[in-house]
Amino acid sequence: MKAPARLVGFALIANPEVASPEGEQPMPQTPAEFRDKFRVGENLLHRSDGWTVSLRPGACTLGACVIGADRPHVSLADIDAGEAAALVDAVGWFEARVRAAFDADKFNYLALMMVDDHLHFHALPRYAAPRSAGGVAWSDPGWPGQPDLKHANTADPQALAAVRAALTGMPGA
Repeated sequence: MKAPARLVGFALIANPEVASPEGEQPMPQTPAEFRDKFRVGENLLHRSDGWTVSLRPGACTLGACVIGADRPHVSLADIDAGEAAALVDAVGWFEARVRAAFDADKFNYLALMMVDDHLHFHALPRYAAPRSAGGVAWSDPGWPGQPDLKHANTADPQALAAVRAALTGMPGA
């Protein structure tokens, strides 16, 4: 049975007509460049039709992920109806798994795309109190305000493997 998806704290900030602070338009990223930067291959958790869910490198909160489009898009308005439905499925998978594994209090979604000009969402579980996973005490210093994207919880490869296993249900995944 699918868990219903709820978007909480959704922000989409992307305008290809607005120049970067240096006065230049960002160059569109290919899906392959995006996957390389976010190490999707090693951090992959889930695939749906048109979207991948992967652990976010430098996790600012426990279970922070990136939900990225498989096709090259620079605007949410560019996705088709099938991709829109698959995005809801990907978000539902993410929320259900993180809620079950780590008891997240809320979820925030950011689609900034000012540096990485490829359609993706930073999917951030939010926590009113620290959580423990993989032998690491995970904090959310931005709670109850905006997420602190510069904060990175220190986790070794074994701790990240434990988080991955908790989210996928596969030991050592």
